[in-house]
Amino acid sequence: MEAVIYYARTDGIELERMIRKGHFNMHGKHFHNQYEIFYLLEGERRFFFDNRSYLVKGGSLILVDENSIHILVLDKCWDCWDEVLKLLEREKMTEFDRLSQTLNLVKFFHQHYGVFPLNERQQREFIDLYTRLQDEFDSRKRNYRAMIETEIIQYFIRFMRENHT
Repeated sequence: MEAVIYYARTDGIELERMIRKGHFNMHGKHFHNQYEIFYLLEGERRFFFDNRSYLVKGGSLILVDENSIHILVLDKCWDCWDEVLKLLEREKMTEFDRLSQTLNLVKFFHQHYGVFPLNERQQREFIDLYTRLQDEFDSRKRNYRAMIETEIIQYFIRFMRENHT
């Protein structure tokens, strides 16, 4: 069983939170023509890409480059897993990069995709980001799209500083 807890979309950005219970596997390798930011709140999954296998546990962030072939499966039947997923279209990422000549998000995803176990502070920061994005999507106050984009850019600037220079 799966339950979509939250879903919103605007101009090249999708935000989703989903809880899956029971045995769920993707039935084959697949890819997205978007950049995927996958955060596992709880549970465990096995993630495969580049002919490598990663055991992903709650509190881990997975960055998937555009058109990167991957699959997510269970080793065992864990009862539940809770995930947050953001998809960013290529056009949106290149738009972000045009805002600053030094940002280079497209290049960063291409060179540094993978699994990132987050420490407690980083986990709180990601959950805070999700909460702020959800609030902006829901309120749709003046310039909410600009706030969503700014939140995402700021998060990844901090992430790149901490994880790769």
